[in-house]
Amino acid sequence: MMQMVTIAPQTQVSVHVHGQKGDIPVIFLNGYGAYQQIWAAQIACVRELGYRMVTWDYRGQGESTGTIAPDLHMIADDLATLIQLMSLENPILVGHSMGASVAWAFARYHPEIPIRGRLTIDQSPKMLNDAAWHYGFKGLTEDNSMAFAQLRSQKQETLHGLNDMVFQRLQNAKNQAPFAPAAAQLLLRDHLNADWRSVVVQSPTPALFVSAVNSPYFPMGYDHWCAMQNSHIHTVRLANTGHDIMAEVPTAFNQTLRHFCHLVVDA
Repeated sequence: MMQMVTIAPQTQVSVHVHGQKGDIPVIFLNGYGAYQQIWAAQIACVRELGYRMVTWDYRGQGESTGTIAPDLHMIADDLATLIQLMSLENPILVGHSMGASVAWAFARYHPEIPIRGRLTIDQSPKMLNDAAWHYGFKGLTEDNSMAFAQLRSQKQETLHGLNDMVFQRLQNAKNQAPFAPAAAQLLLRDHLNADWRSVVVQSPTPALFVSAVNSPYFPMGYDHWCAMQNSHIHTVRLANTGHDIMAEVPTAFNQTLRHFCHLVVDA
């Protein structure tokens, strides 16, 4: 079921819900410039679990109205508003790419709202590499961060392409509401410069880092570094996939999602 939820004056976000009110909510968080249709291959999985699946487009993106958020703090605030308006009590958060940063921003700015667990997909908690951090976006430093779009364009995001069903739904969404990168420059800059390591290290919430062995964007190691700092963190590395794990190898990812949901719900 699709609904438009007013989260601010002249701003409505498009929300798709699968499942019944009262079921355990699982909220999916998109990456930069992404659309909620990227999660199409997870619908059946969450339904089988008996949970309530919630996907949404951030303000000013996809089917949502308003202007694009200038930073992750605002998106985290929007998530908090959405949780409260829709009575999504004690949800599980699943964030892909920048969506992982949204989940970490939510932990920083809204610790008063409890969540059951946090699953992040192919995203380092710090994008910029420096002398002490080698697990950021490959080749990205403070010196060349202004050329991020060019650096990113040199990499192939997927390994073998997206699942056919997901690809079709995603293309339809893109055709109906093309993403405007020029309008999202402030958001991108905030994402690139953010450092969520302190949030990750200090959070008592059960968390799972799902990483792609063949990720074009991030080197192996940030997941294990985080797990070494915080005993609440677990890691899974999936092979034969690029950055969009849940849409490239949905069968393997959904199995991982099931295990994590059972872990945090049965705890």
